[in-house]
Amino acid sequence: MGILFAKAEDLRDVLLKNHLLNETEWQTMLSKSQNLNISPEELLVREGYLKQQELMELYINRFKRRPLSEIILGRQLVSPAQLDPLLKEWQQDEKGLLGALRQKNLLNAEQLAQLLAEKYELAYVELRDYVYDAEQFSPIPLEIMETFNFLPLKKLPEGYLLAIDDPSDVVKIDNLRTLLAVPLILKVANAEKIRELIEKNRGARGVLTEIAEDFKLQIIREEGEGEEEKIVVAEDLGDAQSPMIKLVNSIIFQAIERRVSDIHIESAEDRVVVKYRIDGVLYKAMDNLSKRFHDTLLSRLKIMAELNIAEKRVPQDGRFKIRYRGRTIDFRVSIMPSIFGEDAVIRILDKIAITLDLKSLGFSSTDLERFEKTCASPTA
Repeated sequence: MGILFAKAEDLRDVLLKNHLLNETEWQTMLSKSQNLNISPEELLVREGYLKQQELMELYINRFKRRPLSEIILGRQLVSPAQLDPLLKEWQQDEKGLLGALRQKNLLNAEQLAQLLAEKYELAYVELRDYVYDAEQFSPIPLEIMETFNFLPLKKLPEGYLLAIDDPSDVVKIDNLRTLLAVPLILKVANAEKIRELIEKNRGARGVLTEIAEDFKLQIIREEGEGEEEKIVVAEDLGDAQSPMIKLVNSIIFQAIERRVSDIHIESAEDRVVVKYRIDGVLYKAMDNLSKRFHDTLLSRLKIMAELNIAEKRVPQDGRFKIRYRGRTIDFRVSIMPSIFGEDAVIRILDKIAITLDLKSLGFSSTDLERFEKTCASPTA
């Protein structure tokens, strides 16, 4: 469960104001949460005082006390004459009001971010000197940053410090907390600047592409029962300088580095789409490929999986293994005819990548202790 209220005092004020707890009950709850090493929010839900949805509504309603229009006029960003017609149209929709102000060029993206920061009592960050640390933030897929439009600023002992564009979208923030599986400390930044920097970050992540150019797949061939396995360099199965060999090597290399579970190659009417499945969600792995590469790409995969390259009308299943950094990784290849040509799905079975401990499953410290104690019990 994510933490909505950055400070316990903020949660206390909301609970007391709405007469959900009195001061004595709050102090008891706070003390108990500290003893259990969990957040007061989590304890409230666990003890049945509130549901998660009710907690989210309290968080949102907390900021409805000061209308956004009041902040806009207080900052003298637009005149009352400019604001009044828009207020009549968007009286109950502050997000729509901001969109209308932006569309009419009455506010720029930076001013919008500053308004949201003030409204939700969060710090505003300019990102002027932002430097993306590819090594520190490598566990965060670039696709998630694009989907949720945020930038990681710093890794702190208590979680990630992030720059987000819209603190009013509580559902999106909670989903992001769930995906990253760590507490989040939020700041607000210019939405356009975030998108621009995410695009630039592709350059930092492009180091993987450069490494992939020199990466050579070592395919393991099983010669027969009782015989030793034979290691074949993938380039030996074709022209080492072939762009298609380099492309397939790059796709597989980056999939392993990013702990992808499946590679999807989908044919469309005029293009080929390569996608990675990361934590159960499909993301585009690269820009669309031209349709003219489709047959060559599928033929290359068939050769690696020892399938019939001439057969294109029936499904085929194959497999291959590669040696990578001293370990063996299995690949299962499924080829399926479709209306626009053949599609392929490659399942990656990397024992190292799927090694998880219980902490990585999202257990709180209390639940983890209880779970391990139950498992150790003879009657578990």
